[in-house]
Amino acid sequence: MYNFFSQLFVRILSVLALLSLAANWLLAYRFNTNFADYKEKLAILHYNVNFGVDLIDKSSQIFIIPLTGTFFLLLNAALIIFLFNKNRFFVYALFVLAIASNLILLAGEAAIYYFNFR
Repeated sequence: MYNFFSQLFVRILSVLALLSLAANWLLAYRFNTNFADYKEKLAILHYNVNFGVDLIDKSSQIFIIPLTGTFFLLLNAALIIFLFNKNRFFVYALFVLAIASNLILLAGEAAIYYFNFR
């Protein structure tokens, strides 16, 4: 394990992956706390360009997005540890995919935040 974190590139990618995941959780928490004053706590959770709003549910359902990001990151971390000594290219590719998937989820979460509070 020491050899794994001794590489600078692995440390940088690990920090970026954890920062993107933390941003997901922070935005979801902020989204959910903005509904604390409302009685029913209903929020727009999906917006379709063709049909408009097509999913309204409890604001706590927003936590599914960062939970999905956590699942992706843990799955990629398990594969990275397994493949680290075998093929470094796949390690870097999995790190980049984990960061990209969390950033895509963050963009979707930001869009949901925008549709509810613009």
